[in-house]
Amino acid sequence: MDGVIIDSEPLWEKSESIMLKQRGFGGNENYRKEYRKKIMGLNQKDSVKLLKETFGLDESPEEILRTRLKILLELYEKELSLADGVPELLETLSRKKHIRRALASGSPMKVIEFVLEKFSLSGTFKVKVSGDCVENGKPHPDIYLAT
Repeated sequence: MDGVIIDSEPLWEKSESIMLKQRGFGGNENYRKEYRKKIMGLNQKDSVKLLKETFGLDESPEEILRTRLKILLELYEKELSLADGVPELLETLSRKKHIRRALASGSPMKVIEFVLEKFSLSGTFKVKVSGDCVENGKPHPDIYLAT
C-alpha cells in the first residue's frame, strides 16, 4: 500500500515531527535524516521502540503509538491522495476475474482500513495483511510471504 497506491512516507514523517514538537524536540535535520533511514519499513512495535529510545520519550509504547496514529489519521483525512493511475488500474484489475488482488502494508490494520474506506476501496482487496500480522517487519519478507 505505502509507496504504491499512496505516498504515505511524507505524512508518517510529518506526524512524527508534530508529535516530537509537541514534546519539545526540534532536533537537527541531519539527526532526523539518519533517524528516518532507520525507521522506514519497521513494524509498529519496532518503530515505537526506536522513537522512544532515540528521543527519550516518557510515555509507554502504547501511548506513543496511539498519539502517532491519531495525528497520522488527521493528516490522512486532510492531505492523503491516491497515486496517479491507481483508480484506473484497480478498475481494470477488478474486471480480470483471474487476477487476485491483495494488499500488504507495514502500517497497522487500523490505518489500512482508514485508507481503503477513505477512497472507497474496502471491497477491492480480498486479502489484507498489516505489519501487525507478522513477526518481522521490513526488510524481512514476512509480510509478503503472509500475503
